[in-house]
Amino acid sequence: MHHIETTTYDENEQLSNISTDKYDEFGRIIEWSYEQKMEGGCSNYSRFTQKYDNKGHIIEQYSYNIDGAIKEKITGSFNSNGLMIESSEYNSKNELKK
Repeated sequence: MHHIETTTYDENEQLSNISTDKYDEFGRIIEWSYEQKMEGGCSNYSRFTQKYDNKGHIIEQYSYNIDGAIKEKITGSFNSNGLMIESSEYNSKNELKK
């Protein structure tokens, strides 16, 4: 697994944001996050993970709140030709949204 972290500073040399990308052994991104720092704490936070099937199609994608709880889940199914045949979105309670 590969891990890349990018740290950005503002003009006053204060930490501005941190982004992190993680890749699997095939070079596919499996997790990424972004955290924007502001005086007094974090003002903007995003974190996502995704899983692939054995053909490299994204079959699950999750987004998380700053506390680590799942905010949203998206799943997908593909046919033998690699075409998406189903996609579903779920809320934080794992209830189907669409």
